[in-house]
Formats: sequence, C-alpha cells, structure tokens
Amino acid sequence: MKFFSIDNIITTIFIILFLMFLPIFFGIDFLNTVQNTVQDLKITDMVFSQIRDQKNEQKDTNIVIVNIGYLNRAQVAEQLNIINSYSPKVIGIDVMYFSEKTPEMDLPLADALSKIKNLVMVGKLESKSDTSETFDDLLLPAEKFRQNAKIGYANFILAPEEFQTIRAFSPKEKYKNTLQLAFSLQIAKIFNSKAVEDFLNRDNETEIINFRRNIDKYTILDVDDVFLKKDSLQFIKDKIVLFGFLGKTVNTKMNEDIFYTPMNPQYLGKAYPDMYGIVVHANAITMILHKDQINALPDILRLSIIGLLAYFIMALFSFMRIKLGEWYESLSLLVLLIVMAFVLFVILYSFYRFNYLMEIKEVFLVFMIAEMVSESYHGSIKPLSIEGFKKVKNKYFRKKISGDEIQTPKILE
Repeated sequence: MKFFSIDNIITTIFIILFLMFLPIFFGIDFLNTVQNTVQDLKITDMVFSQIRDQKNEQKDTNIVIVNIGYLNRAQVAEQLNIINSYSPKVIGIDVMYFSEKTPEMDLPLADALSKIKNLVMVGKLESKSDTSETFDDLLLPAEKFRQNAKIGYANFILAPEEFQTIRAFSPKEKYKNTLQLAFSLQIAKIFNSKAVEDFLNRDNETEIINFRRNIDKYTILDVDDVFLKKDSLQFIKDKIVLFGFLGKTVNTKMNEDIFYTPMNPQYLGKAYPDMYGIVVHANAITMILHKDQINALPDILRLSIIGLLAYFIMALFSFMRIKLGEWYESLSLLVLLIVMAFVLFVILYSFYRFNYLMEIKEVFLVFMIAEMVSESYHGSIKPLSIEGFKKVKNKYFRKKISGDEIQTPKILE
C-alpha cells in the first residue's frame, strides 16, 4: 500500500471541498482568522486555567493598581493627589465620570485631574451596526474632568452566551472621522510608544488577551492603603498607576465590574467571575509592553496543515483497510482517537510554549468527517465510478468494433 495514491488525494480533496462549502450552509467563515480564533479559544482556555503554573508567573512591577472601592469623588481626588506627588509615568482611570454632581464633589476631582501630567480616562463607544465599521457615539467624561486627559475606550469583546467571558479586545476603532485607541493602548503608548507602534503594526482587528496575571501578580494599593502609606510610596515613581474598582476592599469580592476570563480555575461550570475590569486592562497592557501577544498561524500555513492532516488520515485509513481486514471497523475509531489526542496535544503545546494558536474547529471537523468520507469513497463512490466507467467504455468500444465490422466488407469489395 503506497502512502501517495490517487485515492488518498481524491478523498483529501473531498474533505477540503466540504470545509470550503461549509460556510454556505452554516455561516462559518473558514478563512476568517479573527472570528475563528476567538471562537476556538474555548478549548485552549485550558492553557490559561489548568496548564500554566500561575504561581510561577512573575509579578509585573511596572503596574500599580489602586482600588477606589466606594470612595466619593472628593476622596478619589485625595488619592490622586497623593499618587501624583510621587511622579508616576502615567495614570489611567477606569471610572466613567460621564455626569456632573455637586461642586463639593466635582471641583476637588477636576482640580486633581488637571495636575496630572500624563492622564488617560475611559470613554465608551456605542451605536455600531453590523454592517458599519464606524461607531456613531463616543461617551466621554464630563468636560471639566477631561481637560487634561487622553481618552481610551474601555469596550471589551464579550461573549454573552458564556456568562460575559472576556477573551479579546479591539485595539483601535473608527469613530466618525477619527481613529480611537483602546484604554490599554493609550496608557501603554505613553509608557512605551515603540511597543504600541509594533503592536498596531500587526493590524489585527481583534487581539486576544494573553491572560497571565490576576491581582496577586500586580502591586495593589487598597482603598485605605494610599492614605495610610502616603509617606512611603516612592516605588510609584515612573510607574503605570491604574485607578479602578477592586471591591469594597480587595479581600471582599463584589459582583460589580467583574468578569469571567479564561483564567477562571473552574474551567467547566464556572462558579464566579474571576477578574475585575481594571485587572483585565492591566493584562492587556502587560501583554503589549512585554510583546507577549498571541499569534494566529498565517492562512497559507494553516490551510497547508489542514490539508496535510486530512491526507495523513486518509492514507492511514487506506492502509488500515488493507492490512487489518475485518478488524478495520473495530480499530479505526480507536486509532482516530489516538491521532486526535496527539493533534490536540500539539495544538495546546504550541499555544502554551510559543503563543501560536491553531484553529480547533477546522482540525476537529477533519476528524469528524474523515471516516465518513473514506467509507463513502471506498464503499460507494469509487466502486460506482469504476462500474460506470466500465459500462461507458464497453458501450463505446462495442460501437467502434461494430462500426469497423460494417466498414471492412465495403473496403474489401
């Protein structure tokens, strides 16, 4: 039995055609790397939650997160003044101060914000139709607060059918005639503009967040820490300081501004959201600054791997059909499961070790239809094709021979 044969090539072509025409029936874009990458992360979530040793992840000392808890605006202003006195490189505020309140609350906050040299505040993009690439609305902080600030939108890409799981974000979006950057990119740009330039040069509409750290891997200042330790915060100098909500206190988890991420320790049947929004932003910033992005395989390489995998499975089935005889049907499923487990291991290891993501869906579609295609081809398509060819051949040559027999006497005559 030859590894390279016309039968294996034909059955491989059948599989590829099936995958190519699948979008017509199910609306799955076989070539849309961004869409499929985000969807296929469900299985590779195991890398984030189970395979990586989170305890050995290094702390990101460039980022300090300040918990504002339920402080009012005047109290947050006091926090800001203390932090700003230590000259951080950039301060990012993940609090949506879209409306005005009393002067007693707003004036101290506006004054504190005006003194910050590098300030980034959150906005929120809204009103984008499915057919448009441009957002119609951008909610901004009240004018008195944003006088000295750059704005970065805080929108994440959520999967509502999966309990609001965050896996990705869009680095840039169009708002009317302007290009807006995400909150994390605006902050990272001030800290290291070259790293952000390199990140944007990837030109991906969507970027998967390479989650590695929760609050235990960042320097955290709880609600009262800023006030109690205000004379010993020298380590803040030249750091990124993020202000956001981490519960009433860090040790009291609240069900506000908190999300599921792939790092959730309960991979199946998630019990409780595991990461506050400000920490999600911190993970995105860390990923950008450390150049620790997740990469999708180029289309040509991805499609080549799918084609080679399909051919290998078809060749394996052909070999087993001849060598195993009556044992073929009993052992084919077992062999297929073994090969599937090996391929899954390669996919997970590539993601874990090299940050390369291979599309799970396409790979397992090959496994799902491989035996059906092989059986259909060898059991029906090939025999029927051969039989049909024989009938056409016999009919054609019979007519030719009959014609020769009629014409011969005429020539002799």
